[in-house]
Amino acid sequence: MLNKEEKELIKLVEKSDMQKHNKEATINIIKVNRIFVDKTIEALDLKPNHKDYSKPLEVQYLCSQCHHNLHNPLKEGWTYE
Repeated sequence: MLNKEEKELIKLVEKSDMQKHNKEATINIIKVNRIFVDKTIEALDLKPNHKDYSKPLEVQYLCSQCHHNLHNPLKEGWTYE
C-alpha cells in the first residue's frame, strides 16, 4: 500500500510535462519500490514503531525482540535510541 508521500509524488508526476512513457516508468518505479520495501519488512519480520503518534509518517522498524523490549523492558536502564 502506498503511503501519503508516495501518492503525492505520483500526483506530481502525473501533472508534470514529462512524456507519457516516462511518467509511466516513474510511477512504476515508485510502486515497485513500495512492494520491495513491504516484502523486505515482512521477510525480516520487522515491527513498525512510532516514537511520536502525532507524526504518523515517522516510523522506525525494529526486529521483533527489540520491539518487544521497547514495550516490555526486562532490564532496568534499557533505552530505545
